Amino acid sequence: NLESPEHWLEQADKALYIAKHAGRDQVNFARGQAAALRLAYPD
Repeated sequence: NLESPEHWLEQADKALYIAKHAGRDQVNFARGQAAALRLAYPD
């Protein structure tokens, strides 16, 4: 389920892991259909 809290936490955790291993002062966004929709249609 793309909207479940568990899914969002898993995606955020993956993005954090990628940013941490890329070095200091890094930002990484979760990928996926739901994330793209949120960026395209912000609240």
